[in-house]
Amino acid sequence: MPVWGLLALSPLSESLLDLNALGWDDLLVFIVVFPVCEEFLFRGLLLEAFRKKAWGQTQFWVLSRANLLSTGCFIGLHFLGRGLMAALYVAGPSLVLGVLKERSESLALVIAIHITWNAGLVLAIKGVH
Repeated sequence: MPVWGLLALSPLSESLLDLNALGWDDLLVFIVVFPVCEEFLFRGLLLEAFRKKAWGQTQFWVLSRANLLSTGCFIGLHFLGRGLMAALYVAGPSLVLGVLKERSESLALVIAIHITWNAGLVLAIKGVH
C-alpha cells in the first residue's frame, strides 16, 4: 500500500490538511505552488548555499551537513505553520529530496516529486474522508 494510503488512514491526516475547509483553488496552491516555492527556497537556494561551504559538504552516511541544515529549516517552517505533527511528517521526505537534488543537480526533479507527493496526499485523504 502506498505511503499516502497509510497516512490517509491515520489520525495524522486530520492534523495535516483539512480538505473540507479547502476549495479547489486552495488545493491547487497546496499541490503546485507550495512545492515550487518550497523547493526553490530550500533545495534551490539554501541547500546550494550550504553546499558551497566546506562544512556543508561533510557527509553522514548519504546525508550532507548542507542537507541536514536545509531540512532543519524546512521542518521549522512546517512546525511554525502547521505544528509538530506536520513538521515530523515532512522530515523524511525533505531528506530524500535533498539527497536527490544533490545527486541529480536537478531542481525540476525534486519539484516534480514534491508536486506528486502533495497530490498523492490530497487524493489519499480526499478518497478516505
